[in-house]
Amino acid sequence: MYTPQRNLILIRHSHPKIVPDWQATQWTLSDVGRLRCHQLAKRITPHYPDLVVTSTEIKAMETGQIIAADLGKPVKTSEGLHEHARPNVGWYDTVEQFEAQVAHFFQNPSQLVFGAETADAAYRRFNNTLNGIMEAHPGWNVAVVTHGTVMSLYIARLAGIDAFSFWRGLGLPAYVVVSLPDGQIIERVMSIGE
Repeated sequence: MYTPQRNLILIRHSHPKIVPDWQATQWTLSDVGRLRCHQLAKRITPHYPDLVVTSTEIKAMETGQIIAADLGKPVKTSEGLHEHARPNVGWYDTVEQFEAQVAHFFQNPSQLVFGAETADAAYRRFNNTLNGIMEAHPGWNVAVVTHGTVMSLYIARLAGIDAFSFWRGLGLPAYVVVSLPDGQIIERVMSIGE
């Protein structure tokens, strides 16, 4: 059976307004982040997204809503696209401290070393959700707005690259276009507007 080529556009949400006293899941987009969404919409236009699906986190929903409005496409949310679960993780004093924890997370995928979810569990959840979204929209090009850690887990396993290095290189926003059903990366833009 012939399956037509289509695109999965994985997007890391745009730049948030960082509030150290709040969980990152509650952050909204910054003014800069909102402006970058318009640039992002222009950049992904050549990949012909038919639908924008976002995680349920506020910064991802806002990113998706702006992109969808600019493209004139529908937008919806989906459970399972959220960031690696870390509700028990507070604010770190330095970027280096946070990055060390993330590196440990990627290096020990089957162990619960950071947050409330292993890397393997986060990958399975995210991958299963993506598969469900694509199966529910056969033939559609879908833009999925998600988060850096789960996006890195997915792309690293798909492309055979180092997840931590990929994660460290991601800007806010960033995107990767994967052709389906072959799973080839056809475009990788690590940062927009930075």
